[in-house]
Amino acid sequence: MEKRFFINELKVGEYVEDVFYLIAREFRKKRNGEKFIVFHFKDKTGIIDGLLWDNIEQAARINKGTFVKIRGIVNQYKDRINIILDKIDSFDEALVNKDDFLPVSKKDIEEMFIELQDIITSIKHSDIKNLLKNIFSDKNISERFKRAPAGIIAHHAYIGGLLEHTLSMARIGTAIKSYDINKDLLLAGIILHDIGKIYEYTYDKTIDFDSRGKLLGHIVIGYEIVKKAINGFDAFPSRLADMLLHMILSHHGELEFGSPVKPLFKEAEILYHIDNLDAKMQMFETAEKDTKENANLWSDYHSFLQRKVLISTRYEELDIP
Repeated sequence: MEKRFFINELKVGEYVEDVFYLIAREFRKKRNGEKFIVFHFKDKTGIIDGLLWDNIEQAARINKGTFVKIRGIVNQYKDRINIILDKIDSFDEALVNKDDFLPVSKKDIEEMFIELQDIITSIKHSDIKNLLKNIFSDKNISERFKRAPAGIIAHHAYIGGLLEHTLSMARIGTAIKSYDINKDLLLAGIILHDIGKIYEYTYDKTIDFDSRGKLLGHIVIGYEIVKKAINGFDAFPSRLADMLLHMILSHHGELEFGSPVKPLFKEAEILYHIDNLDAKMQMFETAEKDTKENANLWSDYHSFLQRKVLISTRYEELDIP
């Protein structure tokens, strides 16, 4: 089935009849106590809510993680659009073009992977270099690393996103000259910090959490991957192993952000900040891209940044070259 309506192109007042991927649903109550359903739909261009006010019994039986065909009108509430639904039904996955639901990096995936391999080759520490080469010599790991997203919504949430995010961070790590650090250790931490995401997500028909990802998360999964690779060596330096594994465990920086430990040496701290920086910059780019062309100097509200941002293409209006 050819998809006609994409989320980033929907206009208020438009009547929509098309297929979307159902991420989740929530039962809520009207002021009179009656229930209604909020659905969360997705395609390759974004996510939108759909509200079903009445006749919810049949719709309540539709499973999340499936494709659905909906009918409804595009509505605006506060600064966000949604779809007021007339109808929602299950839809046969076999009739769906998966390319309509899988956003892909605009950068060449094979070229990015070659550049990442060149960075690995440039590492001088033999144990670190051999560990990285051993991990990525596994075809299952390397092919999944090329395709995996770096997130579902927050940042780099598309096919090739993990590779793009990792390479961007590695470029920053390579360029650092201001601090007395072990560059090889930093680059290894950068390249391995999110490797668990290759199994945290599913990305065959849409991008979502895998069951293992929900249960363990990418930090634990990544720790397991690297620990197994280290154990495959006859005599990998134990202190170096502990430091590499610590970088995976601490790369979210704070306990409240999901890291079981805080960064305890310079390279681990830098890794945390580069990771956060690259994620935030991608969020800024997304905020700008998702803002309608007729917007003023400021973007639409970005839910993860929790603010509107000044659009860089409008700098000339502020006399900034």
